[in-house]
Order: sequence, then structure tokens, then C-alpha cells
Amino acid sequence: MLEMESGEIVTRRLEHENGEAKAFYAGLPKPSLIEATSYTWWFERMVADLKHELWVGDAAEIRARGGPAVEDGHAGRGAPAGFAAEPEIPEGVGAHAGGARSAATAEARNKLVPIQTSLRNQRHFLAMSQGLCRKQKLWSRQGRATLEGLSLGPWASQRRKELLELRDGLEPRLEELNQAVKAEAARRPEAGELMKPKGIGAASP
Repeated sequence: MLEMESGEIVTRRLEHENGEAKAFYAGLPKPSLIEATSYTWWFERMVADLKHELWVGDAAEIRARGGPAVEDGHAGRGAPAGFAAEPEIPEGVGAHAGGARSAATAEARNKLVPIQTSLRNQRHFLAMSQGLCRKQKLWSRQGRATLEGLSLGPWASQRRKELLELRDGLEPRLEELNQAVKAEAARRPEAGELMKPKGIGAASP
């Protein structure tokens, strides 16, 4: 913690589960500027509920700028005191409102996409093993009907049933996340600029 008037730096380790962290931040003058280097939903929600302002920056960028270091409890390591006293906010540090939720949504989507790809590859392999090659057409309604109409042995039939059931459970959830990511991107002018190059989507890094 940086005392703006005195320049004094105070460091503390706070536990979240026992309520120590919330009690500490609740005791700060409102609004106080809170700086963080990661997106943690519970922390963002807590800071917002307590009427403080939260800035989130890239940890590597912050360390690269140097400045007065404070010990963070690990031997030989330190972290810059912060940017509250800087005349200019460095690149990678900005006001943060709803960012943790946005990041969590994108992360949830990105974890499901490889599962979707794996399920599609397995269905494609199953079709190919029966001499059926439809490529992208296999993911259409007609392609699914063709796959369901294949005469398969007991094991392959069970596998087909499992793959389609998994697909039916996954696709609606993934589409919901796709729409949420697109909606968030539409709210951010910088995201619109990043998506102008061909082949870039709302969920691209």
C-alpha cells in the first residue's frame, strides 16, 4: 500500500477465505485506488462492492518499468510500488470495470473449443471408417442425418450415440459463450479495430 501524502509503502499478506482481505479493503477510505496484475472475479466484485476503483495491469510490463520495489514475501523478489503516483498511466494498465467477468467468459469459451474440435474429429474419423467423407458438411443437419443413418456394429453405434449426445450438450453452451464474447467485443472500440484484419474474430487473443 502506498500512502500518497507521506510516500510510505506498507506491505501485508491478506487471507481471503477468513474474511481478512475484505475487512482490510473495507477499512480503506472510499474510494481508494486498488492496483492488481491479474483478473480475479471475486476480487473485482469485492472491490466494486466496497466502492473502490480497480486498475489492472500486465505484471511483466509493470516490473519492466522498475521504480521503488517492495518485498512480496519471496526471497530475492520485489514488485514496483505501483502507478498511483505516475503522471502517465503506462501501456497495459487501465481502469478496469467488468474485465474479470469478460476474461472468465473468454477463458470458459477457449476451454470448450478444443473439446468441440476433438468431438468433431472423432465423428469425422467414425464416418471415414465407413467410407463416408463429408468434411465440413458433416457438421450440418443433413450431415448428422447421414451419420445417424450409417449401419454400424454394436461398439461403433454406441460410440456414435455418445459423441452425438456430447455434441448436443456442448454446442448450445458454446454458442451462448460465443454470443457473450461478441457482445463484449462490440462494447469495446479497440476490439473492433483488432477484428478488422481478415480471419480475426471476437475471441481471438
